[in-house]
Amino acid sequence: MALRLCNIVSIVCLVCAVFVIAIRGYMGEHFFASQKDFYPPAGQLLAQKEKSFRFSVVADTGSQNRTLQRIIREIVKNNPAFILHLGDLVTYRTKEHMYWITDELDDKLHNIPMYLIPGNHDVKNKKGHFDKSNYRRVFGPSYYWFGYGNTMFIALDSSEEKISDEEWDFYKTLMKKFRRFFKYVILYTHIPPINPPDMPEHTLKKGEVAKMAEIIQAYPPDIILTGHVHYYSHQMFKGVPLYSVPTSGQYFVGPIKKFGYLDVFVDNQGIRVENHYIDKTRSAEFFEILFVQIFLGNKVRWIMFAFLFLACLSFVIGRIIKKRHFNQKVLN
Repeated sequence: MALRLCNIVSIVCLVCAVFVIAIRGYMGEHFFASQKDFYPPAGQLLAQKEKSFRFSVVADTGSQNRTLQRIIREIVKNNPAFILHLGDLVTYRTKEHMYWITDELDDKLHNIPMYLIPGNHDVKNKKGHFDKSNYRRVFGPSYYWFGYGNTMFIALDSSEEKISDEEWDFYKTLMKKFRRFFKYVILYTHIPPINPPDMPEHTLKKGEVAKMAEIIQAYPPDIILTGHVHYYSHQMFKGVPLYSVPTSGQYFVGPIKKFGYLDVFVDNQGIRVENHYIDKTRSAEFFEILFVQIFLGNKVRWIMFAFLFLACLSFVIGRIIKKRHFNQKVLN
């Protein structure tokens, strides 16, 4: 009986190990092919003759893919030129989790590009350490610029509650050299320099706000777009209109318990921003996220080794039991 049990355990563990390896291989090949569409067109000039276009803006989705997919379904009805995601896309910071999200969104976008910048949740772990390597591998550079029609878009990385001197030098160089070639400049980043009125404090560090204020006064864009605060607001920052995007999936802040997004219209008359809400629906997709984390993360190696170890151990124990049983028969 013990020998038969050991053989069964050994076979089951071996089959499980092969299953894990097969699933890992399939999912790896499937998910690792979809990130190319999420690289921003850094340094490129797109649709140069375009003088009138629209684009949409989302932020703070935090792996709430079903909510984001609902928002995208509304957005794609109007066929915007592209979608900006202003950070906090993921729950985990592993590249596997990021690839899963890109795969989830890829077919929903209907070939509409989505360009991202990192939020604090995309690059900061539970111990407070920042690591942007996985983000850059999947989504490309954390700050960049591109031109679309008569507008220059500048994305700056504020995921660490600051914007580095290197990035501000990048911004000032762009404004000095290329501003005159564009009718408008739109600056977008994750964390805002000022807070919506009567809302919890979620801004750049105080010294960073002063630095940004000085640079924006010297080199003003036409509008600034931000996320992070999970609440729609329209304010002025040093004479420049600043819009905060409502949460597109993460928890609510403030009295409005709805998810939302922005539509931005650009033409020769100026830049117009519209805020839109959708009804409250949340889905953490816990089991799907867990499945991806297990089979695409580093944990899968330990699971595979555990099954193989148990299979070998059961086999060895079975051989020992069989040998003892044989020796007893000989002695008898």
